[in-house]
Order: sequence, then C-alpha cells, then structure tokens
Amino acid sequence: MKILHVTGTPPSSLLQKMQSKDARSYVQGLPIQKKKNFKEVFPSLDVHAVDLLDSMLLLDPDTRMTAKEGLSHPYLSEFHDPESEPDSPPYDDSFESMELDVGEWSSLIHMEIMTFDPSNPSATAM
Repeated sequence: MKILHVTGTPPSSLLQKMQSKDARSYVQGLPIQKKKNFKEVFPSLDVHAVDLLDSMLLLDPDTRMTAKEGLSHPYLSEFHDPESEPDSPPYDDSFESMELDVGEWSSLIHMEIMTFDPSNPSATAM
C-alpha cells in the first residue's frame, strides 16, 4: 500500500471504522509507517499546494476535505468559479449493505441499465 508510505499508518481509531475485517487485518499487518512531510516529498510545491495535499490525503473520510472544499482551496483560487461547479447530492451507498441474493442483485443492475439514457447521462445517473 504505497499510499500508506506517504500518509502514514492509520491510527487505531480509524482502523476500527473499517467494516471489512480482512482489510483491517491486512493494514494492521503492514509495517508501521510515519507520515511524510509533503514539503519534503515535493520540495518545489508552494505552501498552498502542500496544504491542499495534506487536506485531501487524510485517510479518515470524516476529516478529509470534501470536493467542494478542495475546489475553493486557495491553491485552486485562479480556477475556482462557484457558478460552474454545481453541487450534487451526497453519494448514497446504502445499497451496499443490502442482503440480496445474486438474482436480486442482477435484477437491480438490469433495472439501472434500463433507466440509462445515453443522450442525457447526468439525468439518469444513480
């Protein structure tokens, strides 16, 4: 896991949030890594770029910068235009915890495919 070479080993509080026991065990079995200083890893970056990386590469999604926050970060200020950055509803991943058999999953996937309109993909996205 090369990302952990940069971000460092996640704290036990974050490991406890991992729903997959296999993933948790895998990460716990890796060598302890200390978080790298992005200014040392990328010495040519300015302070705003380093701050953006620090905020975007937090492993904990509860503390990680959102896409909206990232777009309004000072490092991207010259490209930031709130009028051209529409909001979207938060991603609903509740279906991932549904206990369905293969046939039921197949039906849901088929229904999703049938609602797709290639001429207007944003209108039919999940």
